[in-house]
Amino acid sequence: MLSSLIKKICCHRPDTPERVKQRRKCMDNGQTPGLDVLETTLISTPHGFTSVYFVLNALDECPFDGEQRIKLLGSIRRIHNAASENLHLLYTSRPENDITKALRPTAGLFHIDLGLHKKDAEYDIRLYIDERSIQTTTKTG
Repeated sequence: MLSSLIKKICCHRPDTPERVKQRRKCMDNGQTPGLDVLETTLISTPHGFTSVYFVLNALDECPFDGEQRIKLLGSIRRIHNAASENLHLLYTSRPENDITKALRPTAGLFHIDLGLHKKDAEYDIRLYIDERSIQTTTKTG
């Protein structure tokens, strides 16, 4: 995931950051960069942009076994804590105790529990489906 985010940012840069060049050399030599290298690289790539937004959807779908989720949550926390002011993170998840506990300190005032707004969300979903149905009918009819 970190490599993918780095690649997505770099595709929009006019230059290649030094850390990305170093990472590329490592990979050309057949080495896989460690988690700490990927995190540091990701943290450095937004420099030069006014704002960079990462949307990480459905964290609860990351497997709980095999420590994958623990590594993911740790990375998100470290990136959040070390990131510059132009890097913004939005992550979504069903309410899972481990995710809530790990990421609560990063949520600050912007934690939103959609469970409290279930009727509003269902209304928005119904409205969207109805509008899409009308558009499809209009195009085919």
